Amino acid sequence: MDNWLKGLVAAACVTVIAVGGFYFWQQYRQSVAAEARAKQAQIRQGCYDAIGQNLPALKQFCVERGYITKEQAER
Repeated sequence: MDNWLKGLVAAACVTVIAVGGFYFWQQYRQSVAAEARAKQAQIRQGCYDAIGQNLPALKQFCVERGYITKEQAER
């Protein structure tokens, strides 16, 4: 095999590995972001569910984090 052809094959391999790594890194980042959004939604729903119930510590946590307003926590 000619040396230039070996170099071309090596460059193609490096390119495929780099593109594959980039693709899977993006997929991983999207997965982590989706998990974080789901967790935030679950916490927010728990705070909304606490409105109208006698759960002062949870309501204080929710107000401090901005999930509900102070007026909502007083209900």
